[in-house]
Amino acid sequence: MSEETFELLGVGFGPAGIALATAIEDWREAEGHSPSEHPKVKFFERRHDSGWQSALLLPGTDINHHFLRDVATPRNPRSRFTFTNYLKEKGRLFSFGLLRGAATRIEWSDYVLWVANQLQQYAAYDTEVTAIEPWIEDGVVKLLKVQTSAGSALTESAVINGGQKAKVPEEFKPWLGDRFFHTSNFLPAIANLDRSAPLTFVVVGSGQSAAESIIYLADEFKHSRFFSVHRRIGFKLLDDGHFSTQIYFPEETDYFHNLRPDHRAHALQDIWLTNYSTIDWEVSRTLYAKMYEATVLGEERVFILNRRRVADIERKNGKYMLNLADVYSGDPMRVEADVVILCTGFMEEIFPACLQKLRPYLEVDETGGLEVDREYQVASRESFRPRIFLNGLCERTHGMSDSTSFSMMALKAGRIFDAWRQGAPPAMAPLTREAAANVRA
Repeated sequence: MSEETFELLGVGFGPAGIALATAIEDWREAEGHSPSEHPKVKFFERRHDSGWQSALLLPGTDINHHFLRDVATPRNPRSRFTFTNYLKEKGRLFSFGLLRGAATRIEWSDYVLWVANQLQQYAAYDTEVTAIEPWIEDGVVKLLKVQTSAGSALTESAVINGGQKAKVPEEFKPWLGDRFFHTSNFLPAIANLDRSAPLTFVVVGSGQSAAESIIYLADEFKHSRFFSVHRRIGFKLLDDGHFSTQIYFPEETDYFHNLRPDHRAHALQDIWLTNYSTIDWEVSRTLYAKMYEATVLGEERVFILNRRRVADIERKNGKYMLNLADVYSGDPMRVEADVVILCTGFMEEIFPACLQKLRPYLEVDETGGLEVDREYQVASRESFRPRIFLNGLCERTHGMSDSTSFSMMALKAGRIFDAWRQGAPPAMAPLTREAAANVRA
């Protein structure tokens, strides 16, 4: 056993992984342990830093949650890693107060990096996890072997701090390229475009990123036109009422996790407009006012195409020919575009790719997704001793507020750390002969 062995290895060091590291560090300091006495923990991050949504840090855009729901405050308001302490350290505590609590994405990303920079001892950047394999002794999986771009390591436990991945409908995948891209690559992709050219943009999608992208592009590309394509009736307002958004309170996680899997799916639909396929009132007003003023000046450049789907795509003379169809009547429409931007959202892996080699040992439910207990631990079968936690891919099992949202991030990190530290055994079930036959040491 030549590889270095850790107590806990993490996949990813974005906000979720950072929140877990703050829980570990707060515990170490509270217990009076020296820095050299902290648990043997490492987080592998494929990027060169922990920047948050760096491709969508548009000027003037806000975060969609309260600033107190940071990586530490809900778990421990006295933590030195809170957003309020960040403001104090940066000398902006009183200045921020005049914004009445509206933190911008640019500042929030800076806060996340500020926390990450204080936790460098936990992070291994530019290191991508390629697979997690079983380490078998005497027919029992004793450890996990984590394969990375920099080598391999062994661990007693692993935590997957992954977020959702860009959702690109199948019909669009063959067209992806420099001028046909998902909004998750927005700023890098448009950096190479000529802002003085009379371009035609098509933006597909009805969420916040679609509206904000159009507003930003209309300001940056003064001589261009923009077509906003929607399958329904256009941009809908975010449901951010006092009562509906109580689903982002901690007790909602307990309720949601106790539901049957099929009931969970219906429950998500009930609250869908509190987070997805909507825009907030301020963004709606800004875009509408911009379009209205253009009609006054006779300079319309933004056009909303409601109830339209992309039926077919062609490429001709360097341009994309999008054949649209009315979703109800089928009436055709053709749009010629220089640039196509997919604001088609994100999706959660129900069985993370890095765990595929452990599939024979892990329990799944009727949807094919991993069984995850209330403490975010993946249920495993007999002869599997390591523990695996999901720290981010839990919308399906724990609800909308407890997946990639910052709402429960700090509390989730605290629960994962407590469960890991207390060493609760994983839920186990017998390993079938068929599964055992497929296992490779």
